[in-house]
Amino acid sequence: MKRPQHLGITIAASFGLLVVGMLGIPFLAISSGTGGMPQCPLTRTVDTPATDDGTPTILGPSTLTVAQLIDWWDTNKNRQPVRLSIPIHDAIALYLSEAATEGVRGDIMFAQSIVETGSFTNSDTSINNFAGIGHYDSRVSGNAYSEARTGIRAQAQLLRMFASGNDVELVNPDLGIKAGRRSATWGGLAGTWATALNYWDVIRDVYTDMLTHNGLDGAEITPAIPTSCASRGGPVATIIDDTGRAWSVPVAADAFNPDQLDDPHHDYPAWDLIIPEGTAVHAVTGGTVASIRNWPHNWWRNGCGRDSTGCDTCGVGVTIQSDNGLRHTYCHNTTALVAIGDQVTAGQEIAISGDTGRSGTPHLHLEFRLDGTQYCPQPIVAALYGGDAGPWTWTAAGCTFG
Repeated sequence: MKRPQHLGITIAASFGLLVVGMLGIPFLAISSGTGGMPQCPLTRTVDTPATDDGTPTILGPSTLTVAQLIDWWDTNKNRQPVRLSIPIHDAIALYLSEAATEGVRGDIMFAQSIVETGSFTNSDTSINNFAGIGHYDSRVSGNAYSEARTGIRAQAQLLRMFASGNDVELVNPDLGIKAGRRSATWGGLAGTWATALNYWDVIRDVYTDMLTHNGLDGAEITPAIPTSCASRGGPVATIIDDTGRAWSVPVAADAFNPDQLDDPHHDYPAWDLIIPEGTAVHAVTGGTVASIRNWPHNWWRNGCGRDSTGCDTCGVGVTIQSDNGLRHTYCHNTTALVAIGDQVTAGQEIAISGDTGRSGTPHLHLEFRLDGTQYCPQPIVAALYGGDAGPWTWTAAGCTFG
């Protein structure tokens, strides 16, 4: 088992695991997460051992959002880790979505990885291992994972097994990792997950900095576990334009990074919003559900190629036709909450976001067609987030690279 390194100013530490029975992880096709996907973080299971050590439980909801974690990273680090195989902003979104799937506190899990990898600079980062999993004294490195998402998922699953036991039913396919110890709390990982007895103290310092950076009191370090399950994302308000039509933002303001408001799409007028799986998706305006696309898989993890038939790039999608000529489409969801022919209103929850179709990370793909012409959603939705009821200028340029 690998002993912890000395902590430097940048917390460049890699804490050793005491997990026993660790298995080599073969390559496997990772589920897109649609089967049994909860619409919010899971609550603690009844067999979780009760340990009152004054530290947060491992299982429970995240306090910080993707946008808040990205803002903390950009302010404090402001760089892309060269050894991280995906953009750091995408990784942050994965931490919250993968952790929420298994009911683990994703924001603290992200702080754990900051400590374990020295802010994603150590050698294990290059093999998509962000928690020192399997990195014993006798090994040069820890377990290697096929992609960043798999490594993050392995971390979430192992934490859940620490909290609930190795026989707990996981939402996603079991990666074969078994916990050798039990702990209901993050504090209990000192001496069980890691050799360092100050393990939680160092994670707590990073997490507290994340909280205070976002204007939250340190008391928020132990948020209450919810007693009910509801889709993530706060409420959305409607805006009435000068014609009397109601409009809404597609996801609550606390569910995504405001810096994405001016992000261009990669090749045609559309918008990709990186948000966690399980985020509530809302109709931007009222209309009739014109079509539902229901391919609940991910292209890359289900053997689809560019010429493949039967593979839908949109995944699970909803298209709404409004009486003002606007046709709006929402792709890559885990679940559609409406059916063809349904009448929807502005702000109504129509889907739960996900990572289906041609998608590299959990996000929402949004398209606008007005009287048959495809336009950029970015300036319209940016206006809505700003409370601007228009009239707006519709443009098909300026939302693509090139």
